[in-house]
Amino acid sequence: MEIKKFDRTSIAAMLVILMLIGVMTAIAIPYFYRPERALTALKFSPVILSPIKNSAVPVDAEDKEMIEKGALFIQVLDLINEYYYKEIDLDELVYPAIGEMVRNLGPYSQLVTAENKEEIANKKQFESKIIKTNFGKIGYFNIPSFWFRNPVAIGRDIEDFKHQKVKGIIIDLRGNEGGLISESIFVASYFLPPKTSFMTVKFRDSSEQKFQTSEDYDYYFETPIVIFANSSSASASEMFIGALRDHKRAIILGEKTFGKGLMQRMFELLDGSKLIFSIAEYYLPSGESIHNKGIKPHIEMDPTDDEAMMEKAEEVLSHWNYYKKLYLK
Repeated sequence: MEIKKFDRTSIAAMLVILMLIGVMTAIAIPYFYRPERALTALKFSPVILSPIKNSAVPVDAEDKEMIEKGALFIQVLDLINEYYYKEIDLDELVYPAIGEMVRNLGPYSQLVTAENKEEIANKKQFESKIIKTNFGKIGYFNIPSFWFRNPVAIGRDIEDFKHQKVKGIIIDLRGNEGGLISESIFVASYFLPPKTSFMTVKFRDSSEQKFQTSEDYDYYFETPIVIFANSSSASASEMFIGALRDHKRAIILGEKTFGKGLMQRMFELLDGSKLIFSIAEYYLPSGESIHNKGIKPHIEMDPTDDEAMMEKAEEVLSHWNYYKKLYLK
């Protein structure tokens, strides 16, 4: 493996740039959905001297402490690079350090590098099929996450379900730990009417943003729906489950969901890595926050018993009007 050796000036320059990006990111978080406001948040005064000789870094006064703390990070790298008994690849120091820093924010924050992004992508595959029952055909989706363009494939399969006149759909979200909210909304647009309230996001500055399903009526497929959920169903999948529950479009089978009602944002770093952390809290269309609470199913049962889950789903869909009056009043 080739060792990357840098002199002090190179290290200092690199870290100052990274810190500045951190400053910009921290300032821009509450304004990410209104980018023009992020620019006005920076006032180029006063000036803090950087570790690079004869240079200065203009930052907001409120961020002075963060820059000073960041200088400790530069100093540690500098000393290791200069005096450690053997040469060290800086990647082996910087990425674990960033990863640990992000993990300290909480269990929902992470650093996604090119390597583990590909690993995540390879695991996130969904399944669809048509199940033949005594009362007709049922469409089945297993969506393990809301990542990487699931809506395109789901839309294609929904058209096939329509063509084959399925009597209902099972959406299996057991183990779905979330993903992109935009993708969750896109998928929900197949099962909720156009411009239906999906969720409200509230930020730390008390501002909020409301999200709705697509305006395109062609997406909507009005058919009975059963959702499978378990304690690993979290975040974007819980917003999906909660929206369909609040709008009385689906009956939920299984166990209470995880209870992660925090919105995350993905930031791209200089090297192409992705930094993910929570920036806001989700609220369901009903106004309910599910963070640390989860969503209770209409019918509680062991989510690991696939046979029993499928039998109950078939029963619910075959007697939809009865169960709809019972649970979706």
